[in-house]
Amino acid sequence: MATGDMAGAAAMDMATVRAFGDTLAGTGKTFIGIGMGNAASANPRSAVAREIAGFADRGIQSMLVAIPRSCTAGGTRAASSRR
Repeated sequence: MATGDMAGAAAMDMATVRAFGDTLAGTGKTFIGIGMGNAASANPRSAVAREIAGFADRGIQSMLVAIPRSCTAGGTRAASSRR
């Protein structure tokens, strides 16, 4: 997958999440995923968050955890570089 291929990354994420969903269906077990704050976003990965949110219909407890963005690219100041 090429750098910056958000659609490709989202497709890989979706395939993985669906495989977990198929395995956990009907078990009542919990799946914890990384989700977006706005599942209705145009971001391709928001469909993955919606898939996880729909696990309840398949007998899976699900939870989405939001992970804040980090800035580590050149010219930015990462949390670890604070003085």
